[in-house]
Amino acid sequence: MDIFLKAKAWQVFLLIVAVPFGVQFSLMGFLVSSIQTNPELAFKIMPIIMLLFMAIFLLWLWSLGVGLNKHIPEEIRPKLTFFKFGIIYSAAYMVLFQVLFIDFSTSGEGGSFMAIILPLHLFAMYCMFYGLYFVSKNLVTYEELQPVKFSSFSEPFFLLWFFPIGIWFIQPRINKVYATKHAQQIN
Repeated sequence: MDIFLKAKAWQVFLLIVAVPFGVQFSLMGFLVSSIQTNPELAFKIMPIIMLLFMAIFLLWLWSLGVGLNKHIPEEIRPKLTFFKFGIIYSAAYMVLFQVLFIDFSTSGEGGSFMAIILPLHLFAMYCMFYGLYFVSKNLVTYEELQPVKFSSFSEPFFLLWFFPIGIWFIQPRINKVYATKHAQQIN
């Protein structure tokens, strides 16, 4: 997954923000302007597109978390177990959500949908926030080479949370980590 560690900020922005919004905007424009608008088509195509681009975002987050973690000295390195579980759970939940959403939107049983999805959704949100927490903590831990508290890595955490803007600030720092480690491996 080094591809995400050495990618420039504009490349990550295109992959995670610009292309998804462009595709969705174009598709919705096409569906709305077509002579025979078929809402079922939108309910079938949009979830697939959303899954594709959320998968790219999760791959980016995974590569940052795992890539940074392996460069931190062993004695202060955070464990990867829950981070990996959280990313995998979030990906599985997204697929489940899309399947249930399509099923319940066509059947009209919204109440049972909420009873099933709400606890799963809340846990998926927790896992996503933990992923942001883990990556930002690893980044600052690597930069300072010592254990850090939330106050030290709150800036990268919020930049990752608001990723369309944060990509422009976080990705250059990631590139710096990758370039430093890559140069050390060559020498």
